[in-house]
This record gives sequence, C-alpha cells and structure tokens, in this order.
Amino acid sequence: MCVAAAMMASLLRRQQQGMAMALTLAAGAAALAMLSGQLGEAAQAMLRIAGHAGLDGGSARTLLSAACIALGAEFVAQLCEDAGEKTLGTRAALAARVAMLALAAPTLSELIGMVSEALL
Repeated sequence: MCVAAAMMASLLRRQQQGMAMALTLAAGAAALAMLSGQLGEAAQAMLRIAGHAGLDGGSARTLLSAACIALGAEFVAQLCEDAGEKTLGTRAALAARVAMLALAAPTLSELIGMVSEALL
C-alpha cells in the first residue's frame, strides 16, 4: 500500500503538491492504523519480558513511552520534510528529545540515588 501511495504521490507532486501531501499523510495514517494491533502486542510482550527480568512496571512503561515518542517524532519529522519544511521537522525531533528527557528524569534521579547510596 505504501509503495503504491508513494508512486501516486510522486506523479501528483508535479501538478498538485497539496494533494500529494494529503495522499502521503493518509497513507501513513492508514499504515499506522494497520499496525496498531501488532504494536499493542509488542508492548505487552515487552512488559512481560520486563516483568520476568525483575523490572517494575513503571520502568517498562517509561521505556515504552520513550519508544512511542521517538517513533511519533520520526513520523512527524518525515512528514514535515516531505512537505518541504525540513526545519520544522528538525524542531519536532528536538521537542521529542526534550519530552523523552523529561520522561526519563524520575528514573535518572532514582538511578543517581542508588549509585550514591552504593558509594557511601
């Protein structure tokens, strides 16, 4: 489906850039919708693996949230670049990195506390 949409968008882009962008966006959204079931199963599998490894659910959820932020940011950055707005895509990727840092702050604080206790 994505290959067909890319070919159609390539043909449309010469005459109607807006329509080509809408086609690309719709195809990307449809591809994500088709994968949503598998993404949910992968998330559940990762939570089970984390449980078997002795990690608490909070840490595993933080990792999953960071992965979702990264995937979403990549999708947005690629859409922006396809629309000719590379700078906007770069800013979206930067915002995602900041969001991931904010998400990881409690875990990093806990890790620093554990290391300092071990050293003292």
